[in-house]
Amino acid sequence: MPPVNPIYVPKGRAREYSPYALNLYLNCAHRCFYCYAQKLMGVSFFCDRPKPRWRIIEELTKQLENLDRAGTPITEQVMLSFIGDVYGPSEDNNRVTSEALKVLDRYDVPTAILTKNPDRIICDIDNIFGKGPYDIDIIRRMKHIAVGTTLTVWNEDLAKKFEPNAPSPDLREGCLRQIQDECPNVRTFISIEPILDQIEATYIIRKLSDDPHCNHTFKLGKLNGPLERSFPIDYELYLTRAIHNLRRGNKKFYVKVDLAKAAPHISKELTADERNADLHTVKRTVI
Repeated sequence: MPPVNPIYVPKGRAREYSPYALNLYLNCAHRCFYCYAQKLMGVSFFCDRPKPRWRIIEELTKQLENLDRAGTPITEQVMLSFIGDVYGPSEDNNRVTSEALKVLDRYDVPTAILTKNPDRIICDIDNIFGKGPYDIDIIRRMKHIAVGTTLTVWNEDLAKKFEPNAPSPDLREGCLRQIQDECPNVRTFISIEPILDQIEATYIIRKLSDDPHCNHTFKLGKLNGPLERSFPIDYELYLTRAIHNLRRGNKKFYVKVDLAKAAPHISKELTADERNADLHTVKRTVI
């Protein structure tokens, strides 16, 4: 069956990240140890070359056409994506991602991309052989766009343990920085979630907070579910240090509800802006 209304309203914790979401793939090649989607989708979720969802571009176009015709366009952020990585290794070399971005741009839909492969935005395999436009060129012309990556640890050995098929953390952040530098219209953000190693997460925040050229927004979460028992974290201490470093570096950040609940004493010091998820999304105004 083709997807019906592929842009949807996320439920539960996912809603904190974005008012809307769009999943272009239903599998992923990264094989992250902590992946919640694998638990939702089953053992077949991980595969080396995920296929794009059948007729996803046609259904996306139809949905946006209908909304536009009805005078109810989407003006709040659509996240790519909560299931799979739209720039991970795939059977179609992420062509469906490029096509989706073109459609979202055509209808001026505020869009956020969360990926562990921001390098593929800058130069994907097809573009090396000159077969098409760089996705960064599509993104550069979008009016309301954010691009982010996930960082859980900085140490490469730990990264390979927790995220075996994902690019190294320093490559992710470096490519995100390049996008930030080359595309003034793009908001960049880093999702530091889940917390698997308190020292590593604190190091990432301190390292990037001390960098005056880093203008990413930080979204801070925690580890949830059964794995939490295997990775005990002093969330009060972690969040205390995170807030101190981010404010000292004059960085924008958001603390997710679960992390705030896990550190109730320090959470009392958070401002309204630091607790407002939608403040850190992209949106447009319809006149």
